[in-house]
Amino acid sequence: MVHKRSRLLLITASFLLAAVFYEFGCSSNSSNNPNTNNVSPGSMSTTQVRVTDSPSDDIVAFNVTINSIVLTSNSGATVTLLDTPMQIEVSHLSGQFQVLKVMDVPQDSYASATVTISSPSITVFNSTTHQPQDLSVTLTSPTVDLTFSPALMIGGPSNVLDFDFRLNDSVTINGSTATVDPVFKVNAHATQNDNNEDDGMVDGFTGKVTTVSGTTFTVTSFGRNNSTVTFTTNSSTQFQGVTDFSGITSGEIVKVEASPQTDGTLLAVEVKVRMLHSIHLSLDLEGPVTQVTGNPATSIQLVLIDCSDEGAPLPGSGINVGINSNTTFVLNDDDVDLTGLPFTPQFDATTIIAGQNVEVDTSLVSFTGVTANSIELESSTVTGTVSGVTTSGGIASFTLTVPPDSVFAMLTGQTTLTVYQHSSTSLSGMTTVANGDIIHATGLVFLTKGTSLNLVAKRIANDN
Repeated sequence: MVHKRSRLLLITASFLLAAVFYEFGCSSNSSNNPNTNNVSPGSMSTTQVRVTDSPSDDIVAFNVTINSIVLTSNSGATVTLLDTPMQIEVSHLSGQFQVLKVMDVPQDSYASATVTISSPSITVFNSTTHQPQDLSVTLTSPTVDLTFSPALMIGGPSNVLDFDFRLNDSVTINGSTATVDPVFKVNAHATQNDNNEDDGMVDGFTGKVTTVSGTTFTVTSFGRNNSTVTFTTNSSTQFQGVTDFSGITSGEIVKVEASPQTDGTLLAVEVKVRMLHSIHLSLDLEGPVTQVTGNPATSIQLVLIDCSDEGAPLPGSGINVGINSNTTFVLNDDDVDLTGLPFTPQFDATTIIAGQNVEVDTSLVSFTGVTANSIELESSTVTGTVSGVTTSGGIASFTLTVPPDSVFAMLTGQTTLTVYQHSSTSLSGMTTVANGDIIHATGLVFLTKGTSLNLVAKRIANDN
């Protein structure tokens, strides 16, 4: 089903980005299963159950409650992957994965899955008012039956099992109304310790520390999601905000990057303490910038996607953020290689633009208007068509052309940007980037020399 777009006043700010349309036929789905592990009947596989999203350029925020996920094997045996409802904001997962659970799953060949969902809500962006706008939403069916052909294989000691909510194929927008006919694509394969999210690396799991024991700690994500993940640490784990593991205690707000081990456990590579003991001296707000006022900037507007406060508004809400002389701008590499570039990456009050994704640290006054203590540049995902691929000094670069009616073009005023690809850039669904490819590029977006847009990629995907 092709995603239909309103031609009136609606544009998106969904991670900003991009307009590529995929047709999958019916909404009962497909699976992609390159798992070649041998299945040992009776054995268990430690499995990350995750949700992700293929980018859509019409949606700022898509909230949905996933009530249950059940697998059925070829022999008719069932495995419940999820039985506690979790509310997920899906649109921010373009090129990223949200871990719902880490659990033991019987090694087997699976013929189908059933997913039940409820309460979808959709926010788009009104280009006239420059404000988020909620749509009236109709869900065609709360139950999605997925048949796998070929069968989905769970084997070996550890796996990732991804449920890709194909927003581009699931949502039809007509003016101020939308219809949701859910489409999923399901993928299962063995985890690998290669710092690649596709292979099980956890990048930026944020929540509250609930238990600490020995060298492990458990984190529960915020608010309506409440997914809980346990991480282990060793002498190589890096800490920010505390000196070492002894500084991690229950109640702290943390952001964790972790790599899967051969036994399926998640080893914390980096732990950032965002807030000590839940004392709300500061608050983190994350989302795409939709408007910048002043040059240098005196304020920005962002669409809230994630927040370290459980009482935050639903994702999709507009937040006004003031900038003053005390506001600092932070350029954290976010696992992006910024070396060897033909330009100097810069992020400050003169180079922040609509179309970037940021994290704002603020002393909360109200959610209707805050002043930033700091603004940190985060990765965005941009979708477009590749041309002009060249290589210089070991770094490949190419022009990415986005549709003129995409959010990225509307917010930035440009339909092209230059993407830089290092050897460390991970590729998903492709082995090389070639002219004519339609890809999703995830990385840091920079404005240089006042007019040129560059994206330094940490991940490039082709998920057709």
